[in-house]
Parts: sequence; structure tokens; C-alpha cells
Amino acid sequence: MSTVETEPEPSREETFRYLKNVHEHYTFDAATYGRMLGNISLIALIGPTAAGKSTLVKKVVELDPEIAPMVSTMTRAVRLNESPYNRPDTPMETFRKAVENRSVVHYFPSPTGEIYGTFPDGFTAPITIGEIASSTVDQINNIGLRELWPVYTLMNGSTYATRIGLDRIQDPSMRGRIDEGFSSLAFAEANHEHGWLQFIELDNQPGSLESSAGTVINIARQHTYPLVTPRRRTELINEMRAVLRAAEDRIGVQ
Repeated sequence: MSTVETEPEPSREETFRYLKNVHEHYTFDAATYGRMLGNISLIALIGPTAAGKSTLVKKVVELDPEIAPMVSTMTRAVRLNESPYNRPDTPMETFRKAVENRSVVHYFPSPTGEIYGTFPDGFTAPITIGEIASSTVDQINNIGLRELWPVYTLMNGSTYATRIGLDRIQDPSMRGRIDEGFSSLAFAEANHEHGWLQFIELDNQPGSLESSAGTVINIARQHTYPLVTPRRRTELINEMRAVLRAAEDRIGVQ
């Protein structure tokens, strides 16, 4: 009696490598899966790890409830006080199948070994706000949105050092977060003089978050844009990069 051998399921690591390899050339099948996206405008927040993107999303939604948070899907484990707009613990294989049939709108293979992305049902309102990785901007540009407003979040060095949590340097995910941060800042440096990318500065001063959130709302509602001069953008990018280098050095001497 003969038996039919079946191929073993690929491991999580193999699936991640596959998704990383095809990421650069991935395109969403908007004709099949994205019919409703033509009615959606997206405020896409970009920035390195710990640059205040999720905090800004919460404040924008609080100030303007007609702007809805984008529902993000991810393979990482559930965190304490998990956002209701996140779908953690999604199997890696779910992303593989979605990439193969081009039904995930965009996705990002993080240096931490996790996958982050958004499916069509993650866009729930005519104006949606969400975080995206700098490497997915081209993916987002080609999904057929009504309007797209990319906004990059910057901080001065002292504020960023507090946000990134240098006291938590032993967190095993920190190495990947640092690598992602360097990549994101390189993207900002390469595009900071292009008119399609807007920049806002966040800090820890009272009222700063509300002011920045109001600026983001005005980008969507009134098409007014923040004025962060090219010189100031360069200063902040360099300060944030210095913070990441300091974190990298601390990891290296442990």
C-alpha cells in the first residue's frame, strides 16, 4: 500500500524570509479587493520607532471623532493595554496567503522578525489615520485611495531619548527597533525637501500633542500644511539619529 507524502508546512522563519524577499515588489490587487478604497482618504503617519505615532493617532481621533483609526494587523504577541485597533497574534501564514493572492493592502517585515500590515476592512471611515512604515509608501501610493497625506513625525534629541526608553535597552526587540529607526530616518533625509511629504515636530511641552494633532487635522480638513523648515528638519533628523547611535553603542557594550 503506497502513501502520498505531503510537503511539510514552512516554518515561521521560512515564511518571514519569503515575505521579506517579495516585500519590495509587492502590489495590492486593488481591482479585485479594493473597490471601497476609492472613497477613503488616509493620513499616513511615518516615523522611526517611539516617535509618537500611536499617541498622535489617539489624540487626532479624540479631537475629531469623524477621523477613524486604521485597523492594523500584526504577527506580534498581544501587549498589555492593547489598542482595540490592533489585531495581534495573527499567524505568519495568514500574511503569506494574503501576499500570494495580493489581498493585503500593504505590509511591512519588521527587523524584529514580525509582520505588520493592513487589510481592506482596516479602512473604516472616509478619513482614516494610521501608522505606516516608510518602506510601504510605494505600496500605499498604488492602492487607489481618494487622497493620501503622508506625515512624518520628528522630535528633538532629548525628547526622543525619553520616548525610546534607553533605560529599557535590554529589551530583546531593541536591536530590531534601532535598525528600523535608522532606515526610517534615512527615508526622511532622502525625502525631506519633497513637497508630498509633510513634517511635524512633537515634544513633551504642555499642549504640544494637542497642537500637533490639530495640525494633522488641518492637513486633512483644510489642506493647510505645517511649516518645519528644511534646516530644522535636518537638525531633528540628526538628533534622532544620534539617539539611535547611543542606543546601539549601549547594546554593543553589554
